[in-house]
Amino acid sequence: MSRITTALTRLRRLHPLSWIVVVLAGVVMTLIIVPAGYQREYFDQFGSSRIWWDRQCQAVYDETQQLFDEKREKENRRNSNDSTIPSGWRQFVGKWIFVYPTIKQHGWPRPFLVRSLPLVADGGIPVYPTSPRRIEPFEYVSWTHAANWPLFATTWRIHPGNLLLCIVVWVGVVFGAGAATEWCVRSRGGLFRFRFRLADLLALATVVALGVGWWSHHSRAKQLETRIVERLGVTKPRVAQSLHSEYVGPVWLARLVGDDRSLPDLWHITRADYLWWDAWKGDFEQIVHLPYLRDLEITQVYKVESEWFNQLDKLAGSSLQVLRLWLSGLVVEDVQRVLDKANIEHLVLENPMIRVDEIKQLREQYPNVEIEVSWALPFAQDSPAAEEVIAEARSRRGFD
Repeated sequence: MSRITTALTRLRRLHPLSWIVVVLAGVVMTLIIVPAGYQREYFDQFGSSRIWWDRQCQAVYDETQQLFDEKREKENRRNSNDSTIPSGWRQFVGKWIFVYPTIKQHGWPRPFLVRSLPLVADGGIPVYPTSPRRIEPFEYVSWTHAANWPLFATTWRIHPGNLLLCIVVWVGVVFGAGAATEWCVRSRGGLFRFRFRLADLLALATVVALGVGWWSHHSRAKQLETRIVERLGVTKPRVAQSLHSEYVGPVWLARLVGDDRSLPDLWHITRADYLWWDAWKGDFEQIVHLPYLRDLEITQVYKVESEWFNQLDKLAGSSLQVLRLWLSGLVVEDVQRVLDKANIEHLVLENPMIRVDEIKQLREQYPNVEIEVSWALPFAQDSPAAEEVIAEARSRRGFD
């Protein structure tokens, strides 16, 4: 009992500024950890995962879908006996006809709760509101909407380990900030007699400089991407439409502001689908050296000549992780050149003129690269027809 009394006495002696910092840090960490982020995908997306938590999310989705199917069946049986509804419309009338599951996950740095809510399509009656209200200057702020807080659910699962981790992070950050503030104020003689030291100014300047530098880096990358998209979009709109962006900033920052789309400078082009033909020949080098490009797919529209394969040397120095080649006439020497030049992790080949044994040799030669191949016959087998076509392609390219 005396220990509790002592602890309460120490809490009462805390400086008011420390209490303010604790409250503000508590609010910030609560907004980061507790509410779900704004969901833009509501369909089944966990079925192929081997991760235990993803399987739990899939189970929640499936159970909710089954529940909604049962409710629709009950409505259909009831409508079938209702003579006031035209027979052709009975299956489209009811509260649950256009209701589907949406999955929401809660927690940071790891999700500790997954729950399902009804998503109402056009023509349905909302059970729970699922679209956040608009707030300026942000388009959407997830934590301003009740549906993104864990207040109700159709089906749910909890991860005990991740829940403990989130609690530890919340307590550590909140009370760590309060303890640091208390020590700083008390060691400098109080708030109104607070004296900055040179070390304090250097530390503050370092933190500010790192933050400004990080943001400036993303802003410059965004400006470069914008210029490329605008230039390509004028004469080659299909290229601009084939550049795909995604949020690459920290997850906690997106959760704090309520929606990653409120941080446009942290959205970068990470994937490009490149249609390979003469009109876009000069743009290939610009596209492959986009600073955040990770996934590139190259497709041809007609027979590719030898000079096009020389363009693959421009992949050297790029930040690609995944490369997909849909080029007829691609032989094993081309793949070797690509793997020697580009430091990629995953290579996808569609209908290459390469034998099965050559693919095995490539996998042994480049063990750090996952090579995925799909053939059309006869290349799926080491047949005489495949040998003849490959020999012709190699001869035309000058490799024999």
